[in-house]
Amino acid sequence: MVQARYTRESRCPSSKTKSAATIEQSDMLVDRIEVLLSQENSTYATRNYIDASRDDLTNTPEPVNETCRLKMVEWLYAIIDMCQLRRSAVPIAMTYVDRILSSACDDEYVMEILKDRNKYQLVVITCLYIAVKIFEQQVISPEVLVKLSRGRYSEQDIEREESRILSVLDWKLNGPTALEFVQHFLSMISDSKMDEAATNEVIGMARLQAELSVANQSLAYEKYSVVALASIRNAMDSVGFYTPQEWAQMLQVLSSMIGVDPFSGQVQDARLSLQQMVQKRSYQTSILPRLSSELVRNASSMLPKPALEREISSPTSVSRLSVTNIEVGSTEQYA
Repeated sequence: MVQARYTRESRCPSSKTKSAATIEQSDMLVDRIEVLLSQENSTYATRNYIDASRDDLTNTPEPVNETCRLKMVEWLYAIIDMCQLRRSAVPIAMTYVDRILSSACDDEYVMEILKDRNKYQLVVITCLYIAVKIFEQQVISPEVLVKLSRGRYSEQDIEREESRILSVLDWKLNGPTALEFVQHFLSMISDSKMDEAATNEVIGMARLQAELSVANQSLAYEKYSVVALASIRNAMDSVGFYTPQEWAQMLQVLSSMIGVDPFSGQVQDARLSLQQMVQKRSYQTSILPRLSSELVRNASSMLPKPALEREISSPTSVSRLSVTNIEVGSTEQYA
């Protein structure tokens, strides 16, 4: 767990010139971030469950893999966009999925999911149902999800799965996400240093990458704070406003106030993964349909197109994972 290295007084070096209300808000923000850092290292930690289960899946003809995750994330974002709900529900839902599959308390359930793509799809759908129920004012009823899945699952299937998921998660449903870390980290930086226009640009770019990161299986095992820092650093590099040295100085606020390292090797590796994802047009069109062309163009300029870049697998390569294309209202069978 990352421990705070400074007292409350040292968190705000210019506290003499700040109002008591501002200092209190700053302390509350730091306290909230420290709670999130503690959570991601304990109750809400995940592991590389694909690699950990590889030997047990050797004789499974079609186990869950990275492409299954991508297809389901695309499908969840399509549902959320169609229902005009907040996209933050998708990262929350996928944290539930990752925690279930990282769980050591019910190995039989985990293997049941990893060996059966239909079961995996049901679990993902149900996790979205739970996330929307908790964090949105509107809910998506099981009946709607049954229709969206073209009757593959019944209302009873979804409700039964909900009970099992809540049990495995021990009803702990309010953990951190990369999006939440992005918002809190940028609030801390912009509170004292960043111009409002620059803040808005960086928030937009960082949110774009945090949304994309949910579809990346390798980033699913990374700490949410690391993905958030990577998203912010990529955004800062892409939007301009300040020199790299000035951006680096602003990021030092995070090191001094909460002890995180925005320049670690983990953050750099996550940056590269995100940069490669942003450049893939397949991700841009399927996961980020609401982005303006200008924002996508700015995101794509973060790195030159690498020669080794590989387009995502076509739907026909995903064996028997059924997803619904919301826009055209048809169910495609990937066989």
